Amino acid sequence: MDVSEQFEVQEIVAVEGSSLQLSVLEPQPEKLTQALSEFLVNISLFVVHLLLMLWSKVMMSHFI
Repeated sequence: MDVSEQFEVQEIVAVEGSSLQLSVLEPQPEKLTQALSEFLVNISLFVVHLLLMLWSKVMMSHFI
């Protein structure tokens, strides 16, 4: 990255705001890891919920 590209990035960041500046200049992989793990937990719970619903429908069909 040459000097002009660095200035362009800094100008864009300054216009967008300080919170964006922090996220652009200081990547935070732990937040990404936490968000990804929470997403995977939610997907897992959703799959378990669907499997339980399917199992209950199968069990109900045996009694009808």
